[in-house]
Amino acid sequence: MNNPDTVPNPKEDLAHAHAMLARMSPEELLRATYALEEIIEDSPWFREKLQKSAEQADAGSWTPMEEVLTDHGLTVKDLQESTKPAPKRSEAA
Repeated sequence: MNNPDTVPNPKEDLAHAHAMLARMSPEELLRATYALEEIIEDSPWFREKLQKSAEQADAGSWTPMEEVLTDHGLTVKDLQESTKPAPKRSEAA
């Protein structure tokens, strides 16, 4: 299929894919995932999509993180505090 965005019977194809996935073991699913990643990453349409995304990102403007945080009433300190790991609880409770 040259254009993956055009699927003749998307509902049927999706139902068929889900039925096939449901029958697979975890190991088979993992192998299928890796195989699909290789197929997709090597495909021209995916490479073109990546290129377009990169061009759009380059053409866009950047907003500093501090500005985004300020827009939401936060500071860098708030962000740092929220990303600290939670204190470990004792096993004996």
